[in-house]
Amino acid sequence: MQLMVIATTLLGWLLLLLVPSTQAFPYMAGHCDEGSIGDSSAPHPYNDYRSLDEGGYSITIGDHTLQLGLTLQLTVGEEYDVNIERSNGDTFKGLLFRLPIADAFTYSEGENDIGKHDMCDPGSVSGVTHFNSNAKTKVEFKMSVTETRMMNLDITSVVAKRAAYYYSLYELDFVVAGPPTAAPVHDPTAAPVRDPTAAPVRDPTAAPVRDPTAAPVRDPTAAPVRDPTAAPVRDPTAAPVRDSTAAPVRDSTAAPVRDPTAAPVRDPTAAPVRDPTAAPITSPASECIDSKLRSHFWFSLLVLLLSNSV
Repeated sequence: MQLMVIATTLLGWLLLLLVPSTQAFPYMAGHCDEGSIGDSSAPHPYNDYRSLDEGGYSITIGDHTLQLGLTLQLTVGEEYDVNIERSNGDTFKGLLFRLPIADAFTYSEGENDIGKHDMCDPGSVSGVTHFNSNAKTKVEFKMSVTETRMMNLDITSVVAKRAAYYYSLYELDFVVAGPPTAAPVHDPTAAPVRDPTAAPVRDPTAAPVRDPTAAPVRDPTAAPVRDPTAAPVRDPTAAPVRDSTAAPVRDSTAAPVRDPTAAPVRDPTAAPVRDPTAAPITSPASECIDSKLRSHFWFSLLVLLLSNSV
């Protein structure tokens, strides 16, 4: 049994030496060169060459879909899932997925349809190829690159021997990931933080807050609050309350109020005020003076009359 396996392997290598380098075989691609496999000596006619898009292929790397003419930027050191499939359930048989860097691909355990292409230079090229000629609708493997560089990705797929094949060239750019820029997280349940140096902002709809150090503001409609240590405030509408122990305060602008039962008080420095309606007040001295004046008047009148008669 072992001799048969060894003989089959030797026969396969012998066939590789005898056929042109562009040949494809049921168990792997016929070469690992860059570019298209089509030429005049290949079993796949060159005039049937088409792009993968025309063949209904979809190739994804991670969350990205490869597109002709667009450079795909990937992150160095990150592992990506690679998927190759055809639309509408169409199948393909052969495959060559080539990247010019070593050790870029890994495969799932138990995968029998695809694997590493042994004809690729292990020090500079990574290649994935088919291991059988079974009809395939989808293949999957993983890719990771550890160098920062831009490189070409060659993908070739064969539908059937001596039938049309599909080829496309894509450009990949592997870069170092930058620092993450996370969006700020706002906790809606957290209490606001007040800046002690900032001026307070007053809510026009909120009730006023009284500053304990500010002067009190009196509400004209509210009842007055009396401070027990302050002087009494007189209500102009209330009856006056006289403090029996306090000295009376006289208003200099108000008319004096005379107590009808009290004796009149005479200002010794003021001129006497005579009441025109009151009876004259006479004294003995004034009566004596009046009598002398009357006597003098009559005597003068008598002398005048006598002098006229002479």
